[in-house]
Amino acid sequence: MALSKQEINKFFRGQRNNNPMNIVGGTNQWQGMAGKQNDKHFVQFTTMTYGVRAAIILLTRYHRDHGLKTVTKIVHRWAPDGGDAERNYTTYVRNTLWKEDVNQTRDDLFKVMQAMCWFESRYNLSRLMFDGAMKECPQTVQSYWRK
Repeated sequence: MALSKQEINKFFRGQRNNNPMNIVGGTNQWQGMAGKQNDKHFVQFTTMTYGVRAAIILLTRYHRDHGLKTVTKIVHRWAPDGGDAERNYTTYVRNTLWKEDVNQTRDDLFKVMQAMCWFESRYNLSRLMFDGAMKECPQTVQSYWRK
């Protein structure tokens, strides 16, 4: 299936912004944000590690603080369109994880993020990148996810 120009731009945009999960801009001042934010919608980071770190922190908040412990609930909060796009996103992540429940383990978090990075920006999140970004997270985030 061929991708539209809009889809191609979105995929490369996430990689160009060092933001493989396309975190939307807002009031958060993320560590590693680029000094000048040229993208009017998505946050731009100075390195991919900072973009992955921010996503780890956000998904930790979803899981720990908001009790979102299933793929369906996580994706609905991340990309809440309620239509076919959200269903396709949920199905893709669930099929990658091979289950609906997201356990409090680094392995489950990595698999969910790997699928979300691919779905959002066609970025192939490696375990090495994930582990490096996790080491840059606050200790409360690191200790939340069991090894």
